[in-house]
Amino acid sequence: MQIFEKSGEARMAAWLQSLVWNPLFLGLFLFTGAYFTLRSRLFILRHPLMVLRATFGQMFRPVNDGISPFRALSCSLAACMGTGNIIGVAGALLLGGAGSIFWMVVSALLGMATSCAENILGLLHRKKDETGEWSGGSIAYIEAAFGSRKIAFLFALCCTAVSLGMGNMAQVNSAAEALREQQPFSPLPCGLVFAALTGLVIFGGAKRITALTEKLIPPLCAVFLLACFAVLVKCRAELIPSVRLIFRQAFSLRSAGAGAFGFTLSQTVRVGVSRGVFSNEAGLGSAPLIHASAQTDSPFRQGLWGSVEVFIDTVLMGAVTALVFLCSGAAQSAAAPAQMTVLAFSCVFGRFSGAFVSVSLAVFAFATLIGWACYGEKGAAYCFGRKGVLPYRLVYLACIVLGACVRAETVWALADVFNALMALPNLTALLFLRKEIIAHMKKPRLP
Repeated sequence: MQIFEKSGEARMAAWLQSLVWNPLFLGLFLFTGAYFTLRSRLFILRHPLMVLRATFGQMFRPVNDGISPFRALSCSLAACMGTGNIIGVAGALLLGGAGSIFWMVVSALLGMATSCAENILGLLHRKKDETGEWSGGSIAYIEAAFGSRKIAFLFALCCTAVSLGMGNMAQVNSAAEALREQQPFSPLPCGLVFAALTGLVIFGGAKRITALTEKLIPPLCAVFLLACFAVLVKCRAELIPSVRLIFRQAFSLRSAGAGAFGFTLSQTVRVGVSRGVFSNEAGLGSAPLIHASAQTDSPFRQGLWGSVEVFIDTVLMGAVTALVFLCSGAAQSAAAPAQMTVLAFSCVFGRFSGAFVSVSLAVFAFATLIGWACYGEKGAAYCFGRKGVLPYRLVYLACIVLGACVRAETVWALADVFNALMALPNLTALLFLRKEIIAHMKKPRLP
């Protein structure tokens, strides 16, 4: 990702980004996660084996109505495990230092309970639409919490906007730029190829999307993690020092005085928490839109699938990627996220590291494109009815082509703004309806 001189639009987007991601808003994320973690008596953290048995242990059960819980997980992971897990983590290290990774993981650990709460409510408030498919999720419980279709409409509209920005243009832009660094070419053909492949999938509806993500996400995660572990094994002497650096900088960054310390520490926390949310989407209300379509015998069981999703995405994939950047020395020597990524894997792949990173980013971006298309389509259907689905799909494909050609900085900043506009009503709704959630968390029913 190249560094450009900021235009007026980019400066405005960055100002809005810093305005909405203020300490109070970050505190709302952490408070919500901590509240449900404590009210559930730390169930998810105390009983990891039970969580695994309740989720992956049941993944081969037959499905007669809706999609399987594992397909819902795969689609949700596809939406959040985009270029943010690579470029986003590298950007967090550049902006907030190694300490931002600590806060990213903390927000994810608390976000596991938030995601569980979202999915529980999504199941409790879902209903079948005119096509006979389950729908509702976060849109339904936000409408119920506020007793207002207008607020739910605003949430759905923001969800649609996020799908076009963070879930679309930002992903394609990062992937296209990485590909262009390996083989210079016009960005337009790259955007057209992404659009064509995405169109083949999304015009098949949610079932085709979830069927593809079920086959794509597990091997994609496995290959990327194997590459990461290869780097960590080669740079194992730096592993412990890197972990120490993360903890040390999380609370005591280099500074020239108390004022600078306060600023750098707040920057570290802000970047870490916002990157965590950007990575796993816990608290945004996006995941319940697909989890509400799953066939399950228990809202709490489907909630646990959401917790597993957050753990895989950020605690496992995000933290391991960050350690790769730190242990390899790339975080200390790179000036841009894409450069950091290539440098990190060069110790294993040598001159082929650029190709590996480019292909990885392209596949991750494609997975996110099809996952967020499903979310955005549900938002558009709520706002404009089923007649709005086809226009949305066409706009979505057009934005893919546009995303390959525009500068990335404004898109990423605006994506953070719309993330906040989604999260605020969603987190508030979770707290308003907390009694419904706690009733299932305190006395888990897992038939």
